[in-house]
Amino acid sequence: MISQVKSLTTAIARLDLILMGIESVILYLVIEKIGNLTAIFFMGRGSIAVTLSYFFLLVFFFSTPIYRSPFILLSGFEHYSKVAIDILKVFTLLAFEFFILNLQAGRSFFLFALPFSLFLRLVSRKTLKVIFGLRVRETPVYIFSNKDFVETYLDGYFKNIKVLPEDSFGTISKNLSTYANSLVLLHNNRDFSREHDRNAAYLVSEGIILGYLDSYTRMRGRIGLRIVLGALIILIRQPVQSNRTMLLSKRIADIVISGFLLIILFTILPFFYLFYRTKNGSPLIFKQSRVGLAGKPFLLYKIRTVAGKGLSVTGKIDQEVMWVPKPTDDVLLPWGKFLRRWSLDEAPQLFNVLKGDMSIVGPRPRLENEENQSNYRMRLSVKPGLTGLWQISGRNLISPQDAEELDDYYIDHWSFLVDIQICAKTITVIRNGLGAR
Repeated sequence: MISQVKSLTTAIARLDLILMGIESVILYLVIEKIGNLTAIFFMGRGSIAVTLSYFFLLVFFFSTPIYRSPFILLSGFEHYSKVAIDILKVFTLLAFEFFILNLQAGRSFFLFALPFSLFLRLVSRKTLKVIFGLRVRETPVYIFSNKDFVETYLDGYFKNIKVLPEDSFGTISKNLSTYANSLVLLHNNRDFSREHDRNAAYLVSEGIILGYLDSYTRMRGRIGLRIVLGALIILIRQPVQSNRTMLLSKRIADIVISGFLLIILFTILPFFYLFYRTKNGSPLIFKQSRVGLAGKPFLLYKIRTVAGKGLSVTGKIDQEVMWVPKPTDDVLLPWGKFLRRWSLDEAPQLFNVLKGDMSIVGPRPRLENEENQSNYRMRLSVKPGLTGLWQISGRNLISPQDAEELDDYYIDHWSFLVDIQICAKTITVIRNGLGAR
């Protein structure tokens, strides 16, 4: 059975995309009118370019989970104020385009088009509420609470409410198919332990729409939606990195960075390869099976740095890999200590990043025997990284438990700013040699 929430989400997204196209056409006509009234050359290709840019910027800002979620339509001022803020962001980027293309209708354009576009966007969002509001209100809502007033309070927003005892995770886990067609709310939840976060992340990854209903909840982790309903608020958990535009941007950054670094490495790689084979005679690269996004196995590449060699058969992958003991000077190959000291043995993983198996920044790549451990469920929701919080915090000096905590923190708080900070600190850590062995 198709989830009622998912079908609503798809329908809202499709209609909103059509409305954004209509708004863009209307904006084009407004631009043409401005050009005629002000006698400024802002017609033809210039207006078409700005109109197309406007449409794609609308799609970028208004196709995020917060706008696609049916439940945001129940919110009032908070919903429309966010629309206004995002329209301002759209026009800020359009102003930058005006500067780059040397278009000369800036004042006229912003004087008329900005408020007009804001009006159109608000009307479109209101239209979605009129069309889908009733279906949203009829969505089944399960509230795990011991407070009877909660049901009475939400009666003004939802028509199909059921209050259940507070044994939330146990009940939901046994009936995933039932709750996947509804909104599940935890009321006055205070258990924000590590186990709670793992269970919540697992349920969300299984398609459960899980939220927290409270007036003063302080939830750590990635919360994708905030809806104010009078005195109470709903915080809805989103799947980790669920924003498609953010994922696409991260992937583009991975391709650009890994491609640039590989071009640099290719200038010295042939000489290093000849030197390595002359001194050691063994293959330069070894491959090891690791677990990536959604538990999919992939072959991780590294430069061979130790003398021991074994045969590893893991799952369906049969590859000759390096058995990596705790390195000491007597087992390291020539230049092995140098490569490990400067983390150059990890350089082939740039190919993994370019292929899409890994990202530049992310959690540590896990072995296949760790895939089914519940502690690592969150790790499977994102791509592993070439570097991460674990590497800038001491690498091999920190305990597995601490590394796990750092990976969880990164997953819950990922942003481009965090990635930039990690990359910058990685350079410092490599230079200082912290945790290298």
